[in-house]
Amino acid sequence: DRVLTAGLPDYTRCDNTLITSKYTILNFLPLTIRGQFRRFANMYFLIVGIIMAIGTYFPSLFASAFSPFTTLGPLALFVSISLLMEGIADKKRHHNDYITNTYQFKVKVKFNYSQRKDIRQGHLIVIRNREMIPADTILLASSGDRGCAYIETSSIDGETNLKLRISAMSKHDKKLALHQSHESIEDAVLQEDHQTNENRNHLSSVLTTEPPDAHINTFSGKLTMPISVTATDNDGADGTDGGEIIPLGSDHLLLRGAVLRNTEWVIGIVSYTGTDTKLSQNSIDAPSKFSQLDLVTNKCVIVMIIVELICIIYLSTMATRSSESEPTASNLSPLWYLVVWPYLPELNPPKWEESGDNWIQYALTYITLLSYFVPLSMYFTLEIVNFFLMYLIYVDDDMYDETTNTIAEPRSTIVTDLGQIQYIFTDKTGTLTQNVMRFKRCSIGTGFGGVDSNGDGNGDGDGHPFHPTKQVLVGQIHINDSNNNGDVSTSDNGLHLETSKGMTFNAELFLRVMSLCHTVVNDEKSADGAPFGYAYQAESPDEGALVSEASKGFGFQVISRDSRGIKLKCDHPTFNIETWSVLAINKFDSTRKRMSILVRSPQEFGNVAILLCKGADSAMLDPEICTTITKMLGIESHLGEFASEGLRTLVLGVRFLTDKQCDEWMSSYTSAAASIKDRDTKLKLCASEIEKELHIVGATAIEDKLQKNVPKTIATLAKAGIKLWVLTGDKRETAIEIGYSTQVLTPQMHLTEVSDRGLEFKRTPLERIFAVDRDVRKGRLVKHLKKEKPALASSSPITPHAIVPSGDGPRALIIEGNALKHLQGDSELEELIFNIASQATSVIACRVTPAQKAQLVKLVRHHVVPEPVTLAIGDGANDVGMIHEAHVGIGISGKEGKQAVNASDFSIGQFRFLEDLILYHGRWDYMRTSTVVLYSFYKNFVIAGCLVLYNHETLFSGTSLFDQWLNSGFSFWAFFPILFLGMFDRNLEKSYIRKNPEVYKPTRQKELITARILSRWIFMAIAHV
Repeated sequence: DRVLTAGLPDYTRCDNTLITSKYTILNFLPLTIRGQFRRFANMYFLIVGIIMAIGTYFPSLFASAFSPFTTLGPLALFVSISLLMEGIADKKRHHNDYITNTYQFKVKVKFNYSQRKDIRQGHLIVIRNREMIPADTILLASSGDRGCAYIETSSIDGETNLKLRISAMSKHDKKLALHQSHESIEDAVLQEDHQTNENRNHLSSVLTTEPPDAHINTFSGKLTMPISVTATDNDGADGTDGGEIIPLGSDHLLLRGAVLRNTEWVIGIVSYTGTDTKLSQNSIDAPSKFSQLDLVTNKCVIVMIIVELICIIYLSTMATRSSESEPTASNLSPLWYLVVWPYLPELNPPKWEESGDNWIQYALTYITLLSYFVPLSMYFTLEIVNFFLMYLIYVDDDMYDETTNTIAEPRSTIVTDLGQIQYIFTDKTGTLTQNVMRFKRCSIGTGFGGVDSNGDGNGDGDGHPFHPTKQVLVGQIHINDSNNNGDVSTSDNGLHLETSKGMTFNAELFLRVMSLCHTVVNDEKSADGAPFGYAYQAESPDEGALVSEASKGFGFQVISRDSRGIKLKCDHPTFNIETWSVLAINKFDSTRKRMSILVRSPQEFGNVAILLCKGADSAMLDPEICTTITKMLGIESHLGEFASEGLRTLVLGVRFLTDKQCDEWMSSYTSAAASIKDRDTKLKLCASEIEKELHIVGATAIEDKLQKNVPKTIATLAKAGIKLWVLTGDKRETAIEIGYSTQVLTPQMHLTEVSDRGLEFKRTPLERIFAVDRDVRKGRLVKHLKKEKPALASSSPITPHAIVPSGDGPRALIIEGNALKHLQGDSELEELIFNIASQATSVIACRVTPAQKAQLVKLVRHHVVPEPVTLAIGDGANDVGMIHEAHVGIGISGKEGKQAVNASDFSIGQFRFLEDLILYHGRWDYMRTSTVVLYSFYKNFVIAGCLVLYNHETLFSGTSLFDQWLNSGFSFWAFFPILFLGMFDRNLEKSYIRKNPEVYKPTRQKELITARILSRWIFMAIAHV
């Protein structure tokens, strides 16, 4: 653990300098040159150039056919251009670092301005509204109520919603009551400076934090208050000899890179600086991805070097035999000019050598002569072509999204891989859907209701058998119209309930869970049912939809949220303004699959401790979590109907606690929150302890509409022969319904569902899953298993209900994440499930975790031979794993943050743009660059072939047919036709490809550069020679 004293900077730890540049003046050349010569061709020409230099300057060893400058000169030119481009990019990084590090902040050193880079851990700093947080800082005080502050973390995680941060000193706000003016802040801090200097050891608070890590949503620490504060505090704080210990969590931490919003100023103690900050800890480069075309190009280079070696061996052998043989008329016939020697009587005859060079000397000479088999300019040409193709993607208006003002942005040079995609792995929420949540259905008691497309709560209009929502809330009584006849309390939109009847008990609890169980805060603008002048800012669209509907539709309006709790304005016959104290929040995690909030009701309601909880149905309807009353409510059948409509469901529950139960749990919760080691694990255990004996009050169903043209895009990609796997965290019924609506599934498909049945889920059901399938009978599945496994496939019975097999025809595999966890780590089971999936036209994996998404991508890459080119597309942080694992990662600029975009190779605004990116740009780019590679080898093979044939006429002496600079210039002037062909060639127009997506097949199957195609170009070059 790290220990800091407030106000005392620790100069033994790293400063706050941010460095994003890669190089310095001293290491630029060594590092960049080393990177350039990792390329096989560059190293090849460097070696050839050294051999030329030895032959030129030491002719007694062997004769060089060309000057070394003819090879090293162009090589130096191309490498220098690459170094220049790298240097310009790094200079921009240095400039941005300078601006960032020299920004002025007020630091508690006589309250003078200090540059950001000079901030140290332990400093007390002042941050003003809309300023960026300079370092990870613990919030101590602010201009907000009880020291609270709001931050925007869009630059960190892409989430534009505001997040509430709580002051660590909220219990001691009397000691930190500062005026709003900046002068008062300065006076207060200066006064504290003088007091601290008089008795620093006694008065200074001590901050203890965990070691730096990369988890932006977690933090563990504690603040030990000085005895003088705790002893004089009158609010009931526990004072000890060492002072009061205040546990710190992520709610107290202001992250570097976040922006202060809606708060005039804050004062905090710096906990992490520089490379210790969570932002720097997360600045890990994405794994380096090597283009598939680069791999093929390297293989082509190896082939050409083999051809070159064969020619060198042949010519060296012939040269050795020629020099050792006796001169005869036949072998001297090419030297016709010797017959008429001397031309002039006074010219002395040449000095004849009786012995020639040996085989090795001739081989070295021919290495220098035939180095043109490998094109020196090819990699440079490919770089220029790739950058231009990236520019074409960037300026393509057909991939511009007007709704989000987003353009397609290439972030990697692997554009050619887009033309070879065989598998697409896609997230659902925010990728196939809009991630714009809208409250659609609810289940309360024995009835369930819904709203129509206009949100008026009077039915759907689609023939679904449900009641208007407000009839369900009040026990299915009559709702008066907007004329307000009878005992009805209506608002401007006529949406509120009959006051004479009131709501049922479950309905009122249901609405309170909707309006209180969340982390939503208010921003300074008006929308979504928030008070005038404000808008709700939610960490997830689901929460925003629920709070907005509770406010607009049912009159439970969240007025404000601060450290005291949540204020509600209720338009029902109870109390108008309610203040609910928030005691603790148990955040959502993928293990529990639920979140809960412990609140204390207003004094008017008895000051009762209530746990409000919401989560996935699989987690909430567990017999160990909820009471048996849920079966009487019939909520499970309602959830099934909601899922059949493709809606996202949440189950809501409450638990009333006695004061003794609340105090005991709060004691364990406080202890867990104060621990630094394994805090998250302990907090999860505390949450699991209290989230029991829940009374289920209802369920909600939220609609997430499909993005524009998603079904059409998926159908087009399927015609192109690309397999699509949908990986989602939704329940199975919802995933299947979305599959049909997106045309991933069709009515003609036979669905094979693999669900988790606990310990009875074994190997045998998987082996028997397609036992009636003709592909299995032909050995396409069983042949992959070990010898002892096929016998089990015919002898063991199928576990009932674990697997639902399909028949003949198109098939689709539906598998749950809980079933996948039985497969991970078992190579045989992984191979088995893949071979089942490989026989399916479509695959949908539901209830999967981010790790399982990446595991499925890895599964396909590992088991398909040859390895297919995979593409993963998503929009959230939970998709980063599979984006990194796939050959090509696509990030969608959505509402779940920019982590996916930052980790991706390409970013787009909508899923439908995938058609343009793959079928048009991908196909064109792969064909263009393939032509560049083959054309480059062709032109160099022609000139090298001429040199081979010419040496038959020179007694294999290693003489060049062309001038040495003419040879070098050939790569230059023959470069332009190939360059323009690589940038602008189109063999088919976009309109034709749109009508006939099947033309993508040749590029998908990598038919453009194969052994047959390369041989054809070599034979063409031989014929040309």
